[in-house]
Amino acid sequence: KKGTGRKKVLMEKIKSETNLQVTFSKRRQGIFKKATELTTLTGAEAAVVIFSPADKPHSFGHPDVHSVINRSRRNLPPENAASPADRILSTRENAAAAHRRRNDELIRTEVELEKEKKRKQELDRFK
Repeated sequence: KKGTGRKKVLMEKIKSETNLQVTFSKRRQGIFKKATELTTLTGAEAAVVIFSPADKPHSFGHPDVHSVINRSRRNLPPENAASPADRILSTRENAAAAHRRRNDELIRTEVELEKEKKRKQELDRFK
């Protein structure tokens, strides 16, 4: 008894939102798997960035996305430096740097707060 086998998929946008999301998820995993295989077999550095239908970014990179993209940016002529992808990456990098600065400031503030609490305890002992 023979099965139906593989069916040819028409290359047109999927109309059903549910099917669209499922297909995106499965195919995204397939693309990332192929990129992983390519980097493993050849030692190549690779980065893949995909935006979902819900406009969420998904990325794969070996050794990591940022190092591959930064390396490719160094090889671009200056007129290509302000492409939309570069602006997105720059925005993400700036946001990450700002986040790190806020975390550092929070840690310093918490340390200062602990010092002040200890100082208050010392002063309360003398009352």
